[in-house]
Amino acid sequence: MIAKILFVLFLMVLLIIVSKQLRFTPKKRNHVEKLVQCANCKTYISGSRAIKRYHSNETIYFCSNKCEREYKQKRKGEKK
Repeated sequence: MIAKILFVLFLMVLLIIVSKQLRFTPKKRNHVEKLVQCANCKTYISGSRAIKRYHSNETIYFCSNKCEREYKQKRKGEKK
């Protein structure tokens, strides 16, 4: 008789633990981050982390401020 009561208690505790784990399982997201290419060094970076500059209805992406400066210097050299 005591074995049956302990078994039922064990099942109840197990059910509580499993239900809590199911509630706190993070949901999987089907979100895929868009990769963009740095205009200067051609490295691919996530669009959310890229430095964006707009020129003539075009978006230009940079991976860092350094690449942005180098790109501007190259453009100035080409215009001369």
